[in-house]
Amino acid sequence: MVATLRSLVEPLATALGPGNEVVVHDLALLPNSIVAISGGVTGRSIGGPATDLLLQETRRGRGEDLLRYRSSTRAGVPLLSSTIFVRDANGVPIASLCINTDQSAWLQMQPLVLPATGAPARAPAPTPGSEHAAGPAQETFPASVESLTASMVDQAILSIGVRVELMQRAHKLEVVRKLEAGGVFLIRDAVDYVAGALQVTRYTIYNYLSEIREQSSGVRANGRRATMKRLPLGPAAAPETDGAAPGSAACRRPSKARGVA
Repeated sequence: MVATLRSLVEPLATALGPGNEVVVHDLALLPNSIVAISGGVTGRSIGGPATDLLLQETRRGRGEDLLRYRSSTRAGVPLLSSTIFVRDANGVPIASLCINTDQSAWLQMQPLVLPATGAPARAPAPTPGSEHAAGPAQETFPASVESLTASMVDQAILSIGVRVELMQRAHKLEVVRKLEAGGVFLIRDAVDYVAGALQVTRYTIYNYLSEIREQSSGVRANGRRATMKRLPLGPAAAPETDGAAPGSAACRRPSKARGVA
C-alpha cells in the first residue's frame, strides 16, 4: 500500500501544478516518516520528520482525515493543507497522503479579484466536524526530528505561563501531560530531553507519565519502549526541587534545533 502511494506522488504533484506539494508518510517509520515528496513547497526531503499535527493525530490513534486547514512553512509562507490517512485491512492507519498548497499568490490577488466579482472574502471551507478548520496555522513543518521535539517542548512550556525555574510540580506535570497528548514520547530519548528542559530527572518524567496514564486509563500503565531516533541531549538534568532552580528550557535545547505533513 505504501509503495503504491509513493508511486503516485510525482504524477499527482505534476497534475496539481506549481505551488503544490505532495507528501507520503509511512507511519511505521515515525518520527522520520517522509518516504516520498514532490513539489518543494516546505523545503523538506525524504527521511524528514512528521509534523507536530501528524504526530499528535497518530498518538491519539484517531487517523481522521483533515481537509483544507491552514498551515504555514518555517519561513511563514501561508498554506492550505490536507492530510488523508490510509488504513490497512484492519482499519489501522499505516500511512498518510498530504497535500500542501502555497496560498501566497491567491492572497495577494484576493483584494483585487473579489471586489470585481462582487464575491465576499472568505476563508477556506472547513471540514465538517474538524477541529482543524480554517483559521490560524495549525501545523509546523520541522527540518529535523530535533527541531520537531524542541519546538513541541517549547510550546508546551510557554503554554503554562510560568518560567521553568519557578514551576511547581503541578506545572511540570501539566507540561508532560501536553507532551504526552501531542505524541512527543513516541520519539526515542524524548524523556531525557524533556527532563533536561524541565530541570528534573528522567525518573521524575517516568513517574509523571505513569500518573498521567493511570488517570487516563484507570489502571497502572505499563509504559512502552520507544523505538525512534535518538536525540542529542543538553546538560544533565538536575533533580526536581520545591524551590527555584537555575537555567531555563531554552538553554536545554539542542544546539541545532530551530523550529508540515
